[in-house]
Amino acid sequence: MVKIQGLRAIRDNYIWVIMDDVENSAYVVDPGEAAPVKDFLAKEKLDLKAILLTHQHWDHVTGIPELCDRFGCPVFGPKIERHPTVTHAVSEGDELRLWDRWPCKVIETPGHLPDHISWVLDLNAVLHVFCADTLFSAGCGRMFRGTPEEFLRSLKRLAALPDNSLLYPAHEYTLSNLQFARSVEPGNTQLSEEYQAVKDLRDQGKPSLPTTVAREKRINPFLRCQQPALIEAVARHAGRALPREEDVFAELRHWKDVF
Repeated sequence: MVKIQGLRAIRDNYIWVIMDDVENSAYVVDPGEAAPVKDFLAKEKLDLKAILLTHQHWDHVTGIPELCDRFGCPVFGPKIERHPTVTHAVSEGDELRLWDRWPCKVIETPGHLPDHISWVLDLNAVLHVFCADTLFSAGCGRMFRGTPEEFLRSLKRLAALPDNSLLYPAHEYTLSNLQFARSVEPGNTQLSEEYQAVKDLRDQGKPSLPTTVAREKRINPFLRCQQPALIEAVARHAGRALPREEDVFAELRHWKDVF
């Protein structure tokens, strides 16, 4: 049976482990540290089949060399701006079959970085999407070397997936993102409800992730750049008219950067 487990790493990262206790092995997404992965695999008596990389920021790749030395596993990662640890470069539409059964497709989701990809794993017709720093719950990644147009296009790709798709971001930023979202859309009553629910989880030491596409369309301001109330709020904050959805997104991202 395939299960997915999040391992806490660094300060607020999640390393996602896709494991099968029948196969006694696992795939790991974005190991920013090796120690949590090695400890977990030893505890569960699992071998490491492969590493799946979404982009090359240090907090997603630092653990790769040590894990490769220990397990001799391949590393699948973006062909664009290929990271030195990548043994198998992938791009839009490429597909792995985990344990030769479960299709895991690559979609390119640039914006945070030009090389960012997401991995879409189909388990019994439910999509599990490892979106790393493209989409966070109630937020999105910083726009380091992307453009508003490509970042918004990437977010729309994720939002267009089936509502029950599970999204696995790489950071536990949900509470702070919801604080910002409430400032942008004070009239969105679902944000206060979500904030309290997430606060309760975090107070118990539980993760707020994964999230779903349906939930994000209700609470994530970066997926709501076409909503009149949000457009009005962002334009008021910017002090100018924002005629295009890309302009709304860019100003919203800038507002979050300094929030």
